[in-house]
Amino acid sequence: TSPSRRMLVIFLFGLAILHGSVINLMPVMFSTMAETFHVDKAQQGMLKSCFFAGLMVSLVISGYLTRYLGARRMSVLAGIVAGAGAIFFGLAPTYALVLAAAGVLAMGTAPFPTVYAAVIAAKFPHTRQRMYMWIYGVLAGSAAIAQIVLGSLLDVVPCYNPIFVGLGTFIWLWMVLVLAVGWRALGGTMGTAPSERRSEEKIV
Repeated sequence: TSPSRRMLVIFLFGLAILHGSVINLMPVMFSTMAETFHVDKAQQGMLKSCFFAGLMVSLVISGYLTRYLGARRMSVLAGIVAGAGAIFFGLAPTYALVLAAAGVLAMGTAPFPTVYAAVIAAKFPHTRQRMYMWIYGVLAGSAAIAQIVLGSLLDVVPCYNPIFVGLGTFIWLWMVLVLAVGWRALGGTMGTAPSERRSEEKIV
């Protein structure tokens, strides 16, 4: 395995750890918000609906954005939005803003599978099935650990706000670390502007 491919594997696994840690914390976060704001079951359902609405919007556009921006810049954008959503969760003073935070957090985490697909298709074409299996295995493992850690913290910390603000900060720091490892190796993973693609098509 070449050094660049090793860096890409670390990048993908690092992204999977973050993806699993964030998106699978939702059940714990939702129950915490419901208890804090004393909302009924219908309002709890609204929180989940806002989260999945954010997922839907982001998934619809993430393929095009990844194609246009490339895996590097799409990862940066997704990490910024996801971190902001988690911090928004921690600071939201009303339940209406909590609903908005759920949508923002979902919009930040939804593009990660598109980034996996872009990187694997461009850099691991002959081992793509195996890479997807490993990525989602790492994602599932991080999800299991993250929910236990968050639940334990919420049991002992009297206020949830710093936990979610810390989560957002962790997302940003983790994305910086992961991108620092894989930045050079990610070069050329999509990111061709439409005008450049048209020029390429004319040449062909």
